[in-house]
Amino acid sequence: MTDSINCPKCNTTITINLDTIKLRYYDELKQQAEEETSLQIKILQKEVQEKSELIKEANGYKAENEELKRKLDEQISFQHAECERQLTELRNKLNSEHAIEIQAKKETLNKISSELKKALTTAEQTTSKISGNAQELKIFEWLKDNFKNDEIEKIKPGQRGADILQSIYTKEKVFFGKIYYESKNAEKFESKWLTKLTEDMKVKSADIGVLITKDYNQQTRMQDGIWICHYNDFQILATILRLNIINQYKEAILSEDKTNKQEHLYNLLTDKKIQEIVAVISNEFKKLKEDLENEKKYMTKKWDDREKYIDKIVQNTNDIKGLISDITNVNIPDL
Repeated sequence: MTDSINCPKCNTTITINLDTIKLRYYDELKQQAEEETSLQIKILQKEVQEKSELIKEANGYKAENEELKRKLDEQISFQHAECERQLTELRNKLNSEHAIEIQAKKETLNKISSELKKALTTAEQTTSKISGNAQELKIFEWLKDNFKNDEIEKIKPGQRGADILQSIYTKEKVFFGKIYYESKNAEKFESKWLTKLTEDMKVKSADIGVLITKDYNQQTRMQDGIWICHYNDFQILATILRLNIINQYKEAILSEDKTNKQEHLYNLLTDKKIQEIVAVISNEFKKLKEDLENEKKYMTKKWDDREKYIDKIVQNTNDIKGLISDITNVNIPDL
C-alpha cells in the first residue's frame, strides 16, 4: 500500500510506502516494547526476590517469635502454677492454724459452758434445798407450836425416811397414832413421791401419810392411800386428820367388833366418805379464812379512811379556831 503527500515548502509530491513504514515502526515498537517488558519483568523479578527474602526473614522472625511466645507462655504458666501452689499452701496453713485456734476457743467455751451449767445446777439444787429446808422447818415449827402434847420428830438430813413424824398423844400421854409428813418444794408434782412415802410409812408404822407440795394444780385429796395438799392448806388438813385419828381411836376402843385398832383406824380414815368430808371441811375452812382476810383488809382500809377524815376535821377546826382567836383575842383550846 502506497500513498503520496505534497511538501508544503516545495510542493514536491512524495510517494510513501505505508506498509514499509508500518512494518519498520512496528518492529521498532515491538523491540522497544520487548525491551521495556523485559526491563519491567527484571524489575518485578527483583522486587519479588527482595520481597521473598523479606518474607523468608519475616517468617523466620515469626517462627522465632512463636518459639519465644511459646517459651514465655510456658514460663508464665509455670509461675502461675507455682504462685497458686504457694498460695494454696499458705491458705491451708492459715486455715489449719485458724482451725486449731477456733477449736481451742471452742473447747474453752465448751469447758466454760459446762462449768457454768454445773454451777447453775449446783446453785439451783442449793437454792431448792434451802427453800425446801425452810418450808420443812416452817411445817415443823407450826406442828410444835399448835400440838403441844404431841411428839414432833424432824428426820435428820441423810437419814432414810420422810421429813416430819407426828406422834399424837393426850395430856395423859395416851398414844393415838402417827402422821408422817413429806415436804416437797418442787413446783411440779411427781407420782413417784407417793410410792416412797408409802414405804417410809411402813418403816415408821405411821397411820397416815401427808404429801405437802408447792404445785398449785394439786387439790387436797387422797391418792394411793396418801393425802396430798398444797403448802397453804396443810395446817387445815393436819388439824382435821389429827382430830379424826383421836375420834376414830376412841371409837375403836368402844367397838367390840374391832379387835385391831390399827386396822379399824386405817379403814375409817381411808373410807371414801371420810375423804369427802375432810375435803369439804378443808375447802370450807379455806373459804372462811379467805373471807376473814378480805374482811380484815376492808375494815383496815375503812379505819384508815375514817382516821384521815377525823384528822382533816381536826385540822380545819384548828385553822378556824386560829382565825377567831386572831380577830377576838380570845384563846380557844385546840381539839
